[in-house]
Amino acid sequence: MNVDPKANYLSLPDNLPFGLSNQSTKYQSEFRDRVHLPYHLLSDEQGEVQGALGLPTFELHGVTYLKRLTLIIDSGVIIKIHYPVFPSNEDATWAIETLKGI
Repeated sequence: MNVDPKANYLSLPDNLPFGLSNQSTKYQSEFRDRVHLPYHLLSDEQGEVQGALGLPTFELHGVTYLKRLTLIIDSGVIIKIHYPVFPSNEDATWAIETLKGI
């Protein structure tokens, strides 16, 4: 099943998708505008969320980045985790099907 994430995430009731990265808010805003993301990005530039949740990371040229993963959160509780995300173009399908089943 090939799902267009732009068309489907936002059509599910009571769901608010967002991205999280350790890049600055300025960088994220420019990226969001450039690639026309239909959802917001949250900055964890200081690594507080990453550290609190123990999210996986990798280093490249001395910079630490978050690895790609998907969390389904309900009322502040993580109820589903998709990691590792591979191939990344199938993650939207996983997330949408998971949300439909909740």
